[in-house]
Amino acid sequence: MKRIEDIENMELDELIAEAETIDVQVPSDLESGIRSKIGRQRRIQMGRIRYAVAAAITALLGCSLLLSITLSSRTPALEDTFEDPELAYAEVQRAFGMISDALNTGAREASIGEAKFTQTTRQINDLIN
Repeated sequence: MKRIEDIENMELDELIAEAETIDVQVPSDLESGIRSKIGRQRRIQMGRIRYAVAAAITALLGCSLLLSITLSSRTPALEDTFEDPELAYAEVQRAFGMISDALNTGAREASIGEAKFTQTTRQINDLIN
């Protein structure tokens, strides 16, 4: 048995040679134990993510409710802003077009994020299996 000071002063090739001379028995259930631990950690992490998402959604809903209540108490009575109904309809179409463009952009970005998430999940599963 070597002393710690001797081991600390050894070169890398000496450490490797020494390690190759030692016969270490690996427990037969080591791999299943590691997989079990990783599975538990993944379930815990997914649970935390779900709670974080739920908390964020709840906070967002609470803020929007508070904002809507605050703004509704300050909102003056609505009046027509267009004399011509066709002009008003054209303005509504333009507004819906802008909303549609914004939603399409968000959907594209979400799709890219989902692809990256799926790729990462696949890589993690490949490492585990």
